[in-house]
Amino acid sequence: MNDKVFLDTNVLIYSIDNRNPAKKASAISLLEGENEVMISTQVIGEFVPATVKKGVFTFEQAAVRANGFMQAMVVSQIGTSTILKAFDIKRRYGFAYFDCLIAATALESNCRLLYSEDLHHGQVVDTLTVINPFVG
Repeated sequence: MNDKVFLDTNVLIYSIDNRNPAKKASAISLLEGENEVMISTQVIGEFVPATVKKGVFTFEQAAVRANGFMQAMVVSQIGTSTILKAFDIKRRYGFAYFDCLIAATALESNCRLLYSEDLHHGQVVDTLTVINPFVG
């Protein structure tokens, strides 16, 4: 049985970034793997302005790529319960709020793994394990 995995914004960005071939390859392998891949409305909301600001895409190009990601993956919506869970994670772990929101969304989506370089590799948040796919 395949796992449900959640991808943070940086994984999507590295998947299209030609400046770091090793990180790009790691990111693409997550996107094309056997697991059920999930993202959130937050991830899409961060992807578009980040790629535009870095000069990787124009807004229109970023919007097209974001739409492709949304078509290819399950997109979790952020609701009131997600925000309340993020508050709880913030209180217990002290992460930056938007990292707490990512973790909360992954937990609500019943993911076992969160791929991100923004949290500590191997960190366990309730039933969620954080994996930095770019270490090693």
